[in-house]
Amino acid sequence: MRREMSCSALFLAAFGVACGGGNITSKASAGTSASATGGSGANGGLATGGSVTASGGLPGANGGANAAGGAGTGGSATTGGSAVNGGAANGGTPNAAGGSPSGGAATAAGGAAVSASGGSTGPTMVTCPQAANPYAVSAVELDAGLVPHVVSQGFNTSLFAQVPVAVNATTGDVFVGFTRDVGGVLSAVIVPGTSGAGTPVVTIASAALGGFGVTNNGFGALIFDPNESVDDRTWAAVSRFDTSGQQLFTTDLFRSANLTDANTKGAPDTSRFAYIASADQLVAYFGHTEMIQGVRHQGGYLATVDAAGKQTLVSGWWGSHNLDQRLMVSGAQTALLGLGDAYPKGIFFAFLGNKPQTHVIYTLAGNGQGTTNGQLGGMVDLDDVVAVPFVTNDSISQTLTPGDWPNIDQTIADQISTAAANGNKLGLILVPKSGTLPSGDLVPVWLDASLPSGAHIERLKSARYGSGGLMLLAWAEVSGTGRNATRSYFTMIVDRTGAICQPKTALATGNAFTAGDDFVRRPDGSLVWANITSNRVAVVTLTPG
Repeated sequence: MRREMSCSALFLAAFGVACGGGNITSKASAGTSASATGGSGANGGLATGGSVTASGGLPGANGGANAAGGAGTGGSATTGGSAVNGGAANGGTPNAAGGSPSGGAATAAGGAAVSASGGSTGPTMVTCPQAANPYAVSAVELDAGLVPHVVSQGFNTSLFAQVPVAVNATTGDVFVGFTRDVGGVLSAVIVPGTSGAGTPVVTIASAALGGFGVTNNGFGALIFDPNESVDDRTWAAVSRFDTSGQQLFTTDLFRSANLTDANTKGAPDTSRFAYIASADQLVAYFGHTEMIQGVRHQGGYLATVDAAGKQTLVSGWWGSHNLDQRLMVSGAQTALLGLGDAYPKGIFFAFLGNKPQTHVIYTLAGNGQGTTNGQLGGMVDLDDVVAVPFVTNDSISQTLTPGDWPNIDQTIADQISTAAANGNKLGLILVPKSGTLPSGDLVPVWLDASLPSGAHIERLKSARYGSGGLMLLAWAEVSGTGRNATRSYFTMIVDRTGAICQPKTALATGNAFTAGDDFVRRPDGSLVWANITSNRVAVVTLTPG
């Protein structure tokens, strides 16, 4: 189904937001990114290299007993010897936040959701010089019979959840979730992330996985209509299970009889999911479409589901177009991040609450056709601030605009698409966790990714590293084009000032990660993600040195 994006005064009056123009029909194939031409929208505006075969993980809670602070953590003082905030959510998915020395409660986080947790022990590394020590990386494979199904049709395909990871807040046990195709029927599963694991702890028949997390008494999952064509999906739901995998409830977020009637919702695609332990709530945040004035517009869907299975719709249209999403849970706070190309344009942020506003923290050029000159890396909880790494291209002005639909200057729209597909600048925004956000853009810290000439960045990930104010950044570096393109993976450890604590370091391609999943942090401070190699799921663990 073709989804169109256009605006009208009636739409503005009815929804209080506007939407961009153009048709989004193009899809990226492996190794390429779609560009907007002749009114067709680019593949989410992000150069993600087409279809994804590797996979990310999730961020987790910090859990150490010592707070960040001190020399070498980025220069800003924190709480001295008090307990860290249970962990930093990162990678765009929420994570468990603690607040007590024991690591606090776990929260699930997105990508597909992840849950992170604190613990009685945790990472002790605090200073930038300590982070110079090499980390260790290991991987285990699930049973070869657990073959994941990688969705290949639909807008923004490369940013879909593939093999998200979640962590038990108390035990540190790792789980990985994905969609399987068994006899032509898609089912969502959650599997222990241990060597040779072959039996799912949760199986959800006739569903595609959009995210999952570990709760205080089992698991929660965001599931979608398993239609192979994402644009034709008609429903989204949240399910909760006990530790044995027994279903406690399934709550429809929406279920449409068709996608042609007015106000019908459908086509859930990119997504993040979280568990808020302090409220015993699940949070679903994803992109979707709605039929308005005979046109399917794209926007964000944001809702919570309580322990009894009751949905509270926070916003049925949070950002337009909402091309990519991130969640981070830190104690009682839940941070939201989105990427917009029209209303608004750029990176927008809010804390979950009553009618959260799409506050732009950094303006990016957007063409209103599904392309923004930027990529989200995630969010990292640094106790007093939320760190937001991102990628952009500095070859064009961020105020460049092709105009509003239907009077789009296609030459300028294509120029924005070209820049977006070649992200070459790595930035870091620090968002205060208390007080009122200032109006206008926050000032980024720019980081040196030491890109070779002609290369660009994809799949940016981030996670808190150690118990101080340090962050691990990871990305894919793409050189060449088309079939000649090569993708390499790198990490770098920095503090909040942008100082490099561990320089750019190559990561073996066998430890790769997807665009649509996040890194998750375990109670001991190790970072976990998953990937798919030769149709086999592997869980990767990075342990700080």
